[in-house]
Amino acid sequence: MTQPITFRNPSPLWQKDMERDACGVGFIANLRGEKTHAVIDRAMEGLRNLAHRGAIDADAVTGDGAGLLTQIPYALLRRHLKAKGKIVPKDKDLAVAMLFLPRDEYQQSHAKKILEEAVHSEGLVLVAWRQVPVEPGCLGKKAELTRPDIWQAIVACKADADSVISEDEFERRCFLATKVSERRASEAKLEGFYICSFSSRTVTYKGLFNAPQVRKFFTDLKDPEFTTAFAIFHQRFATNTLPDWTKAHPFRCIAHNGEIN
Repeated sequence: MTQPITFRNPSPLWQKDMERDACGVGFIANLRGEKTHAVIDRAMEGLRNLAHRGAIDADAVTGDGAGLLTQIPYALLRRHLKAKGKIVPKDKDLAVAMLFLPRDEYQQSHAKKILEEAVHSEGLVLVAWRQVPVEPGCLGKKAELTRPDIWQAIVACKADADSVISEDEFERRCFLATKVSERRASEAKLEGFYICSFSSRTVTYKGLFNAPQVRKFFTDLKDPEFTTAFAIFHQRFATNTLPDWTKAHPFRCIAHNGEIN
């Protein structure tokens, strides 16, 4: 019987304990399903500890992308709706679309109209727009030059008590509104329109960051009223595609550590 050849040191230029390629991904969850701000704190701590799994641009500040996916922070939405003098639906009747929009005023108006029409076509109601508060001063030069305006569309599943739909049907309509919006934006050749997430359950905060920048940029994540029972977080290491705002993770449902492009 032939014995396989073995080498005492087959890869002298490679050490397993120094392996640090590929994206960093993780999650945290409250086992009792309790929504707290502490989950955000722990998720951000975990994300910062994955900073070494990402990469930095030549400007020494812009990251390949980072972010997190959480449950919808209903308290923030209710506060915004009350400030706008809007009727506040029950939490279960609310969804939120997180969007990257063009900074050009005309194109942004066009993008909003596309989403509003798609929402209406699926029998949903767009209750209000909310501009996500951000601190762009923490960004690197490349990230700032390509930064979109970031908005949330607050959507309700019914206009009156006679049009009740199930949770799954609500989520399905959000999905369809997403696809309709994307198609119409593509047909209109509208650049800079991207839906990070559109769900009655979750929301995605992401961008062209390194891990520590996520919370510095999105001030929502510092708000004690932002609570969730779980969070998925991700630090990107770009390989076969160049970094940009849309390619940061998490995506609408997942964050992955492979090359699914």
